[in-house]
Amino acid sequence: MKKIFFLLLTIINIYAYDAFITPNSLKNALDDQSLVVIDISDSYKKSHIIGSISFNVEILEESRTNSPLIKMESLQEIFRDIGINNNSKVVIYGRNTKEDIKKSAFLAFVLISHGFENVSILDGGYMAWVFEYDWFTTREVPEVKEGDLILTNTNISVDIEYINKNKESILIDARYPQKYYGISNKKDDAFLGHIPGAKNSYYLYKFLRDKRIREKSELEEIYFDGLELAQLDDIIVYGENELDAAVEWYIIYKQMGFKGAKLYYNSFIEYVEMNLETERFKWE
Repeated sequence: MKKIFFLLLTIINIYAYDAFITPNSLKNALDDQSLVVIDISDSYKKSHIIGSISFNVEILEESRTNSPLIKMESLQEIFRDIGINNNSKVVIYGRNTKEDIKKSAFLAFVLISHGFENVSILDGGYMAWVFEYDWFTTREVPEVKEGDLILTNTNISVDIEYINKNKESILIDARYPQKYYGISNKKDDAFLGHIPGAKNSYYLYKFLRDKRIREKSELEEIYFDGLELAQLDDIIVYGENELDAAVEWYIIYKQMGFKGAKLYYNSFIEYVEMNLETERFKWE
């Protein structure tokens, strides 16, 4: 059975190529005219990868109202303004912080969930780049030519109604295990427990201490052996909010190639506000 899983992974790697791109691969691609490198950090003005542009991920969200983000026409214009074309190759990076990892994955989710799949995240972030190519950094801001990106609708982002109608779907809770299990040092913590039936898979455990993604063999053990996921499963990922959910979803969908993976956009923050049933003190 394990050999079958490895064969499947070999096939799906065609679609999961460069979910996390190495600094060396990015350096070799810097002369590619179709490349768009995006820095989502707050430290862009201090220094950044040559040719990269700054982008504030927060402008993507107006409210948590079921649909991710703002209207598609406005979203499309935002991405065109930073030079993304239909044939672009987008690489996203931030600094080596938990927040930047979440913002990078969320931006990738927004693009992919609107039909643009050619997205990668720089493995290890800016620190990995500086460690190898410190001389390829600058403070200069490049000129940006308007892009021609056309976005489309997908079924990747789902709501609570979808979850209620699809009881056979596999729910993945991307939050810290203490939250999932239902214990906390904070009095009256509203985010205790999990959606009944959900399995826990804390997004940050997929990274090493230097914020590089774990080896594929370890991820295979997590998702195939530990969580017992199958390629054709309808998977729904949620977190405390859409940001931490996006990291786990990105790894499952893009790195591991589970193309049935969806993201419950409003996540547990909405679920709690709706006073829906939760499960505590149980590993599922």
